[in-house]
Amino acid sequence: MELALGAMAGLAPKLGDLLVAEYVVQKGLKPDIVSLSDELVMMNAALVDASQIPPDQLTEVQKSGGQKLFK
Repeated sequence: MELALGAMAGLAPKLGDLLVAEYVVQKGLKPDIVSLSDELVMMNAALVDASQIPPDQLTEVQKSGGQKLFK
C-alpha cells in the first residue's frame, strides 16, 4: 500500500503539470479556431451565392475560383 501511495505522490504533480500545459495549449488555440470557423462560414456563404448564379453569368474571377475548387 505504501508503494502505491508513494507512486501516486510522485504522479500527482506530473499530472497537474500536464493538465496545466494542455489547458494553455487549448486556450491558445481557441482564437485560431474561432477565426477559422468564421472564415469557413463566409466561404460557405460565398459558395452558396455563387451556386445560384447561372454559369453564363459568372465573372471570370468566379469561374477561376470554381475551377480551382473542383480540381
